[in-house]
Amino acid sequence: MFHSTKGFCQRLLPGHTHLECDVDHTKIERAKKFSDIPIMIPRDWYQFVRTVKGKKPIKVIEMKQEQFFSFSNLVSTSLTKKTVDTDGNKVNWFHIRWIRYEKVYGKLQFNCVVFDNVFVRRVTNMEQRNIEQRYAIKFCVKLGDSVMETYNKLVKVFSDEALSRAQVFRWHNNFKNGRESVGDEPRSGRPVEARTDNNVQRVRTLVRQDRRLIVRMLADELNLKRETVRKILTDDLSMKKLCATMVPKNLLAEQKHVQMSISQDCLEQVEADSTLLDRVITGDESWYFQYDPETKRQSQQWLSPGAARPKKARMSKSKVKTMMICFFDSKGIVHKEFVPPGQTVSQHFYLKVLDRLRKRVIRVRPEIVKTWILHHDNAPCHHAFSVSRFLTSKNIAVLPQAPYSPDMSPCDFFLFPQTKLVVKGTHFESITDIQNAVTRVLQDIPVEAFQKCYESWKKRWNQYIVVGREYFEGDHIDVS
Repeated sequence: MFHSTKGFCQRLLPGHTHLECDVDHTKIERAKKFSDIPIMIPRDWYQFVRTVKGKKPIKVIEMKQEQFFSFSNLVSTSLTKKTVDTDGNKVNWFHIRWIRYEKVYGKLQFNCVVFDNVFVRRVTNMEQRNIEQRYAIKFCVKLGDSVMETYNKLVKVFSDEALSRAQVFRWHNNFKNGRESVGDEPRSGRPVEARTDNNVQRVRTLVRQDRRLIVRMLADELNLKRETVRKILTDDLSMKKLCATMVPKNLLAEQKHVQMSISQDCLEQVEADSTLLDRVITGDESWYFQYDPETKRQSQQWLSPGAARPKKARMSKSKVKTMMICFFDSKGIVHKEFVPPGQTVSQHFYLKVLDRLRKRVIRVRPEIVKTWILHHDNAPCHHAFSVSRFLTSKNIAVLPQAPYSPDMSPCDFFLFPQTKLVVKGTHFESITDIQNAVTRVLQDIPVEAFQKCYESWKKRWNQYIVVGREYFEGDHIDVS
């Protein structure tokens, strides 16, 4: 909708152009993000924008269809195949930046195409006339003339080039309240080149204060372009935004010290005896479900351009499940068994499992019968007095495991994730089918995978000693 009889339409330069309304749009987008008001029809936006608060309230004008004008007539008549202007000069459409329009008797007419150099001259003249009229308004205020008297005098002198009534009212009120300057106030804008050392430091300081700020919020706060902020973060500061990793527990200082001591002790023993890890048998228990939903990464697909994004229903783990207890070494699986339904893994049941494991070692690992070492986690049934007494009576040493440290347990960082990943997304008919599928997965794991697991185990001890943190899973730390 055009509110004046004359005006200019600007053709924006290629690239990202910032307009004065960008601040208001950002304010509306931010309010919509934290609002539960549903937007179903265009009128809903009209009602919603009126609720947006700020230093300056947004005035909303509901427009009707007849208040919109189409430029199609201009394109099909006045601007079609024009090669010269009214003065006979050649038209270069790539250099045109402004089009002048006039509203005559309620109809919109386009009567002039303005070029860059001509427009600069005309704007200069226009600004000069505006300055003259502002001095005239200031003079009338000093004489005590009312605002309507001032406006009528300007129209009488400047005719069609007089300031609009709203401008006259505004400047008259400003001068009446003591303003002396007739010039425009400086406008807030964004610098053309914003990747300066000063702005890099400003972004660094703001991010350190709140590392959860998004790029849009940083750009609004620092009055910079979003792309500029993104490049400063990624290129200049070498930052990337990552989600927090879920960990079993935030360790206390004492627990970290215990973990550090155990890692150092294990690493020293391995360095002193190069064959120690070849004699270690590690084990643990874990649940396997009748249906375990596949991960989001597993559902990724290669799609052609324009193909619809695949959909899948939200699913949860089934209640039907079975527990497997598995022990393995650097050569492969040594012993595995499934816990009978309804059976609790207590110290008494675990004692029977260890006895079956010991007999299994005699059959499949005769070379380490007298020297093998057991490794398991700190579950109550694993550290019960009866279990410790049984292991001592059979001359079976135990490799220590730090509490709340799944990233130090081969079963947790290798065996269970690898086997569960294969069966995720599969519906099994019965518990027997679950057990058969898990057994096949275990049989398919090559010996090389177990050897790499034990090499990674040794590196993880070294990682914790060097880094000195409680959890490092997924941090991609290279300490070699």
